[in-house]
Amino acid sequence: MGCGASAKKNVKTDDVTSVVSTEPTKVAEEETTVKDQVETAAITGALDIVGAVGTIGGAALSTIGHGTATALLTVADCATLGMIDSVGDTRDEQFEEMRDGRDDVAAGFQCHTHTEFYRGEPCCDKSNWMARIPDSTNVTSMFIPGTHDTMADSGGDLAECQSWSLKQQLESGIRVLDLRFKHDADFMKCFHGIIDLHKDDIHDTIPVLESFLTENPTEAIFARIKREGQCNDHSCDFHDQLIKDITKPELWNLRAQIFGPLLEFRGKVTLLSFGSPIKLPRQAIAVQDKYNTGDEDEKFNAIMNHAAEQRPIDTLQISFCSAVGADGWTCFKAPGAMAYQVNKKVLDASDKLTPGMYLFDFPGNTLIDAVMQHNSKFIPE
Repeated sequence: MGCGASAKKNVKTDDVTSVVSTEPTKVAEEETTVKDQVETAAITGALDIVGAVGTIGGAALSTIGHGTATALLTVADCATLGMIDSVGDTRDEQFEEMRDGRDDVAAGFQCHTHTEFYRGEPCCDKSNWMARIPDSTNVTSMFIPGTHDTMADSGGDLAECQSWSLKQQLESGIRVLDLRFKHDADFMKCFHGIIDLHKDDIHDTIPVLESFLTENPTEAIFARIKREGQCNDHSCDFHDQLIKDITKPELWNLRAQIFGPLLEFRGKVTLLSFGSPIKLPRQAIAVQDKYNTGDEDEKFNAIMNHAAEQRPIDTLQISFCSAVGADGWTCFKAPGAMAYQVNKKVLDASDKLTPGMYLFDFPGNTLIDAVMQHNSKFIPE
């Protein structure tokens, strides 16, 4: 499921147990290539969103696309992103569209591979890539790579958005973060929707950021901190809890209102106000976040259209390259499948990008480099 799968209407959202069998799927023994199986699956049926299948073709796709990892997926995972109700039944008259959508299905076979634009091995030599950029460079004129749902490197196919740790992302050049915490009593725990990522702010995020900036003071990190729910009694609100947990306040910038020269942001984590309960000054930010789609062309067009918009020099452009959802025909794609397709499109069109922050799921090193290389124009020869 996950990376190219469709759903059935009879899914019960209150069922929080796995309905995916851990037994190997029995497939006809005739010799077939992966391409043949993709074609067969596209014509004869599609996967259910939680791994249940209605056809042999779909069953073959289930085991090939995700292997045993699929067995851990639950309906709770599906509910994480609130997408169950948006995925329709597969009907007989959709078979032609299913054939046309075989590229989407093929993405499911690739979503655990490693490429130059997707996943790949983390890099460790980009820890100070901003050092060569002049202090006077306006941050709204720069091209800065980032990650959507930065801490979501676990949680099942529908919750997982990254394969690198926070430290690995920073060392690989990522400078824009999307941090999400659930306020549980007096603790800030990393969550993606309803999925507990088993990390928190005082051990897994704040110390990593502060340590990185202490070692690399030329770098500027930007972060949106979002609240993913709250429970139990709190001694203070979300904002104050974050302030309590920060150990080196001199490394945090909660006063940014105008996005000016890079010098003003070096050596700090600057918090971004959009979609955040943190008490921050009003900021000029233009955001593209069309997340509710499984159509890679629709998502890519949203990215490029946003890049083409005219805006004042002091307005920060932020474009999410991540999405999850139905493609409008038969296929429901988790973040991995969408990233595999959209990341490739962004890489191929990287020369058409305009200044801004681009946030990815599962970025590869070449994709990160393609964004960063635009900043070379600021570096004196």
